[in-house]
Amino acid sequence: MSNSMTTEGPDDLKLSVPFHVARTCGIVMVCVPTIVGNSLSIIITHRVSELAESTKVLMTCLAVCDLIIGVLGVAHVVASAMNFWPFGQGFCMAHAILTLFSVTMSIVFITFLNVERYVAVTMPLRFPSLFQRQRVIVVVTIGSVFCLLVTASFVCFYERPVVLLNTAALFCNFDFSNVLLRMAMLCLWVVTPLITISVMYYRLIRISRYHARRIQPGQLVRVGADLQGALVHGSDRKALRTFIAVTAAFAFCWTPYTVSGAYAALSGTALSELLELVVFWLAASNSFLNVFIYCLFNRPFRKTAKKFIGKKLRECGWRCSTMPRQIRCEVEDEVDPAS
Repeated sequence: MSNSMTTEGPDDLKLSVPFHVARTCGIVMVCVPTIVGNSLSIIITHRVSELAESTKVLMTCLAVCDLIIGVLGVAHVVASAMNFWPFGQGFCMAHAILTLFSVTMSIVFITFLNVERYVAVTMPLRFPSLFQRQRVIVVVTIGSVFCLLVTASFVCFYERPVVLLNTAALFCNFDFSNVLLRMAMLCLWVVTPLITISVMYYRLIRISRYHARRIQPGQLVRVGADLQGALVHGSDRKALRTFIAVTAAFAFCWTPYTVSGAYAALSGTALSELLELVVFWLAASNSFLNVFIYCLFNRPFRKTAKKFIGKKLRECGWRCSTMPRQIRCEVEDEVDPAS
């Protein structure tokens, strides 16, 4: 199976210097928080004793996927700074495949993490047995294989897959101009996850309203066959706020990209390159927003992160404060006549 790379847009496209600088700075502002934030998330997650093992596994998998997207973005920073794609056709193809695979895995793990948190909130007594570490690892493996199959099906759909290089945005992407493919991407990346998460929200809202009518904060209540001792009215509201923030960020970042692509495929008209630049990097920004929503909004995680970062800063300060003394001692040893 052969492949080709084409340049999207007119060859005589002239970009102003302010746009060139703004584009590069914008890409850097997406990539740096994504790499730093998700690297910190991977390090900190397993140090938080309050998190369930299943939560740690899913948060780590999500952070790894988003970290891959951030690392891939470094190529865009270089290309934007040079104002052309310097890495060749083969790297552009590999870059597009890895981006598609990482994005698909990220969306799947976002859904898994929401389902896991939903079960933890609604069935706290059954949650430890349902979400054992080994079971979660099996589910993660199945999800990864599913994402790999989805990526392979997209790549192999065409006899000659075409990778488009957007000359304004300087990113490599597959030519998903086929209406069927665009509709499949819209359903897989937006519609299905949002419907799944919305159903969970509806259930949580019903539970919250039930608690508000029947109990006072801090009391125990039986819902169905499970004792909801850990689920008081205040906890309901906190969980709902977090879930709503997750859904809003996900929909805000990914809906414009998928809907605009579906519209272009249905109408047969090409999107503006500047519009593609905005919607592509808006979608990519979800990779660092996940860190703040899933991790930094968690009080035990924040506490552990502050302790870890503070310890590293103190160690760095101690090294910096002792370094001049060590250098001075070495100089004195060198000039000491007795030596």
